[in-house]
Amino acid sequence: MQNWHDNVLWLIAEIDRCIRAHEGETLTLAYSARLLDYSQSQVSHTFATT
Repeated sequence: MQNWHDNVLWLIAEIDRCIRAHEGETLTLAYSARLLDYSQSQVSHTFATT
């Protein structure tokens, strides 16, 4: 569970970094999945159910 929590915190920080660095660009499910080394399905299921 701790690893999942760490991944969520890391992803939030990465989303914030992306927003600040690339204002106006879209953060996609595919990009998020690559960052986490998860499949798009895993990311969608994991974060959509929280």
